[in-house]
Parts: sequence; structure tokens; C-alpha cells
Amino acid sequence: MAICKQLTVDTDGDGAVDQWGTGLNVQWNLQSLVWGNGGDWTNEDHTKVTVDTPEFAEALQAFADLTLVDNVTPSASDAATLDTYQRWMAGEIGFFPVGPWDVSVYNDLDFDYDLIPWPTLGTESATWVGSLGIGVSATSDYPDEAVKLATYLSADADAQQTLVDANIQIPNLIDMADTWAADTAAEPANRQEFLDIVQDYGHAMPAAFTYGAEWYDELWTNIQPVLDGEKTAADYLAETQPKMQQLLDESIANAEQAG
Repeated sequence: MAICKQLTVDTDGDGAVDQWGTGLNVQWNLQSLVWGNGGDWTNEDHTKVTVDTPEFAEALQAFADLTLVDNVTPSASDAATLDTYQRWMAGEIGFFPVGPWDVSVYNDLDFDYDLIPWPTLGTESATWVGSLGIGVSATSDYPDEAVKLATYLSADADAQQTLVDANIQIPNLIDMADTWAADTAAEPANRQEFLDIVQDYGHAMPAAFTYGAEWYDELWTNIQPVLDGEKTAADYLAETQPKMQQLLDESIANAEQAG
């Protein structure tokens, strides 16, 4: 936060901030603050929604306060003019989220960058891990060939090298991933951070554990008043948790019905 405040400045002297410390999207970046602060979306068996807690509320409020109090992120009106991704690309933002799929684009920017652990309100970093699943249809006319293709795309060294060369994902093969991360001559230099997320402090997205995602999506539906400072995070979560729970109950019932 201290560095973000130093980076949030009026660079051209016209009285308006045009460089910010960071710029985040609540739907994709709140997770790290919640998990790092000891909060979560559900209990361990994913049957009860747990967003109405002090830990979760503190994280959401801290996220909103990046703009409302700390003034280190573009406001909603600033983002409407030019979104934070575009501002990052233009060199107007100091810290910005990155996934392996961004590397091929980020490496062509007009400035150098590297990776650091996710910021946290607690003592440990946390963020989410995404993945791409390759499936074979049970009704395929060519099941053997389809399995061979899926295996090739996901576990063949030559196929993985193609993806590595394109800078779009971490290698699936562990030995190859270790070699990939150890190459400090590559950009970004600290690619080990990606492996640390996968092997250490990464989490699956909350809806990955449930039959449907409607309960999870409900959190974002009416969250804007919190981000605008018109409602506290605690009040919003208290009124939203019952709605999320109802949708989660329906998801569980649908799962049981589907067998």
C-alpha cells in the first residue's frame, strides 16, 4: 500500500491523477484478499455459504477502500474512460494481476515487469488457480483416437513445448515446468511464482466444487454500491448470504437429482 500511494500521482501536472498504484477487478481479484484474510465462500464440505463473516467483510471493504479511501486505483468513471487492463498496458498502473496466458502479450510491452506474490491482508498470499480440461465424449464415434488426441494435447512433451514457446501456459509435465521456471533469462524472470501458486498457495475457484455456479455469481450481482461507497461490505454480505445459500441449496438438490 505504501508503494501504491507513492505511485499514484499526477504526472503531467494538470491536477488529475493519471498514474495509479494498482487497478483490480472485484470479480477476479477479491478472492486473494478473502482467502489471505482467513475468509472463504463456503464451509469445508461446500454446503453452507460463509461470506457473512468479519474476515470476508474486512477483505471486501479493503478492496472497495483501495478506491474510496486509499485512492490508489482508478475510480469507476476513470475505468469507464479507459479500463485498468488498458491502463496497465499503457504504463499507467504499477501493480497488476497476471496469469501465464498474459505473458505473450506482456512481454511485448514497452516496459519491463516481473512477478511478485499476491498482496495479502493476512500473513500468507493466496489466489486462484485456473485450468483447462480436455474431455472425450462418451458417444464419440472415434473414442480411441479421441483419447490419443487428449493425451497428446495434455501430456506429450512436444505438444507441451509448443505451448511453452507460445507463452500461454505452465507446462503440465512437472520436470518440464521446473526447467521452464528455472530459466531466469526468460521474461518474466521470476516465473517460479507461477509454480508456487500451483504447488503452494493457490486455491480452486469456489464454484469448482459445486454442481452449479449461480450461488457464487450472486455475490457479484449487486456489489457495485459497496464499491461506490453507498453500502458497507458487512451490510451487503449480511443481506446477500441468504440469497446465495438458497441458490447453493438448489444446486445441491439438482446434483442429487442428477445422480
